[in-house]
Amino acid sequence: MTDLEKKFDLAMRELCDEAKRQCNINFTRLLKMLANETGVEVAKKLVNSNEPSEGFIRLMEIDRRDLSVEELILKKEWRLLFDEQTLNNARKKLK
Repeated sequence: MTDLEKKFDLAMRELCDEAKRQCNINFTRLLKMLANETGVEVAKKLVNSNEPSEGFIRLMEIDRRDLSVEELILKKEWRLLFDEQTLNNARKKLK
């Protein structure tokens, strides 16, 4: 795993912490996935899934897309970890 991938793993866990702290949302499923797979693998699965996750739906309901995995992977520092299709899927879901 590269340093960038390790930093992204940390960013994914921090996203869960922020959602808990700011919105009282527990990303239990996401944390379980992160225990078994890298953050990049988890993000790809979530973003490329045809069905939005419960956490994503909840964040959209409370207008906190800034705490979504989709928003996270679109940040400049993480884009190199994802292919164009995954980035496009993130953009589509956020619309």
